[in-house]
Amino acid sequence: MEDISAGLERTPVYIETGLNSEGFAGVLYCTSNIPGPGTSASDFNETFEGCNCQSENTLTCGSTQACKCVGRFGISYGSDGKLTHEKIETEENKFSKPVLECNINCQCLSIKCSNRVVQRGLQTKCQVYKTKYKGYGLKTLDYISKHSFVCEYAGEVLSFAEAKQRTCSLKPDDMNYIMVLREHVTDSKTIVTYIDPTLRGNVGRYINHSCDPNLVMIPVRVNNQIPHLALFAQRDIQPGEELSYDYSGVSNTSRKVGNKDSDNLSLRKVCHCASKNCYGYLPYDTSLFE
Repeated sequence: MEDISAGLERTPVYIETGLNSEGFAGVLYCTSNIPGPGTSASDFNETFEGCNCQSENTLTCGSTQACKCVGRFGISYGSDGKLTHEKIETEENKFSKPVLECNINCQCLSIKCSNRVVQRGLQTKCQVYKTKYKGYGLKTLDYISKHSFVCEYAGEVLSFAEAKQRTCSLKPDDMNYIMVLREHVTDSKTIVTYIDPTLRGNVGRYINHSCDPNLVMIPVRVNNQIPHLALFAQRDIQPGEELSYDYSGVSNTSRKVGNKDSDNLSLRKVCHCASKNCYGYLPYDTSLFE
C-alpha cells in the first residue's frame, strides 16, 4: 500500500486499495506546523529554555522536582506515554493544565525521556479511505488504548486576516480545514491560533468530525509557543474504527451553532456522524465570517 507521507512519518499513512493516489498530490505533506502567511518565522525560532536532566533513568523527566519542564505545569504523561487525567478538559475539569514537553534545548536523553510523546510523531498505522457522505476519512489499523497519542492536526499557521480571507473565499461545496484554537489563559486573556492544512498538512486533515468522537484535541508545546494540536484517544479504539474528534472542542459553549432554527443556516454544513447525540450541523467559528 502507498504511503501518502512519502516516508516523512515514522509509521506509514496508507491509502485504501482502489483510491487514486493522484487525488492527494495537491497536498504538500508536513509532519508538524509550518509558518504560513501573516506569521513570523521568529515565532518558531524562539525556543524555550531546556531542562538539565541527564540521567539515563526513563522516569527522570516525570518528576516535578527533577525536571524544569515538568515542574512548570505538572506531569503530563505516565511511564506508558499516556496523557494524565489532569491534562484533559472535561465537564468536571473545565480548566486543564497546559502540556509542555521537553525540547530541543533539554539535556535529557530524547530516546528515553518520558516527557517526549507528541514530538515523536505518528506511531499508529492508519489508512485514508473514502466514506459514503463525508469525503475522505481516516481509520486506525491498530488497537489504540485510552489516552494514547494518535497524531497531530498540522498545517500552516496563519494570521487572523489570512484565515478570514481564506474562509470567505471558500465556495459552498469547498471543504473548510481551518482550525481555530482558543486557549483561555486568564479571565481576560485568550491565545488564538489559526491552522490550515488545506494545501500543506498531515494525516490529521483527513479526520472527520463526530458529535460522539473517539479522539480529543489537546494543545501541546514543545520547542516554542506555537501549539501542536495533538489528538489523543478518549477511549479504547479497535482496529478498523474511523477516527474522529469534535471540531468545537469538549466544552465549547458555541454548541448552539447546531440549532436548526438559527439565521445562519447558509453557513452550515450538515453533520453526517450518525451518532445518537448528533447536533445536525458541523460546528464552525463565527469570527471568520463576520
